[in-house]
Amino acid sequence: MGTDGRRHRQLRGAFVFLATPTLQEVATVRGDDGTSTGRFRQEAYRFSKSLEDGGPGQIRRLLDFAEVVAARVPGPR
Repeated sequence: MGTDGRRHRQLRGAFVFLATPTLQEVATVRGDDGTSTGRFRQEAYRFSKSLEDGGPGQIRRLLDFAEVVAARVPGPR
């Protein structure tokens, strides 16, 4: 959010982060004390749009997309 020249609130951009349950990277990390631990990184997608990069129509479409995806994600059991 930001403000325009008349100090009205204005949506200036959107950032959507989508993490999947698919593992992208699994690695063993050794600590200074000789112990090992695992590092897991999920596959993730990042999308962003701003007034300068696509304009208000693409910002709205990105937010609509995020809402559709979020509605299909199962909740806690």
